[in-house]
Amino acid sequence: MKKIAMKKSFFLIFSLFFLAGCGFHLRQPISAHMDLPTIQITSQLKNPQQLVIVQKYLTQAGFTLTDTQAPITVNLLVMQLETRPYSYNALAKVAEYQLIQTLNYQLFDDHQKPLSPVIKIYIDRIYSVDQQNLSGNHQEDTLIQEELKTHALEQLAEQLNQTLKYIAQPQHGS
Repeated sequence: MKKIAMKKSFFLIFSLFFLAGCGFHLRQPISAHMDLPTIQITSQLKNPQQLVIVQKYLTQAGFTLTDTQAPITVNLLVMQLETRPYSYNALAKVAEYQLIQTLNYQLFDDHQKPLSPVIKIYIDRIYSVDQQNLSGNHQEDTLIQEELKTHALEQLAEQLNQTLKYIAQPQHGS
């Protein structure tokens, strides 16, 4: 009985050290511990479904969105995924692909004056092609595409969060 209790204790302690070491406890929602102003999202994206994805993600991250005029407007300019060959094998077939996720946006105030230049988020990944497992390649490609989109949206939310914190600070020396 003591051996079982000792094994459970050891396993519990090992699990705690493992979880503490992996950094999972550092993960937290992106939204700050302050009231963020309401933002408006406008879009020049070609695919309206992309706007819905961005709005859903920002809402989940703690932002309040409105369709009417707001103190800050985020104008989405480009959200695209590009795939290009990265390297070739001896048979002149693609050995590796590069996936590139781009998200460009610009911030405006409530008078439609630019608060920022065009901000570009650029994320890329390179993955190897297994000529023997084409269905596995497709699954890997799809997974990487979703990962890139998620990373781009995380960066957008974090940049908006930091920008809104800066704007909310009282201006000194004026």
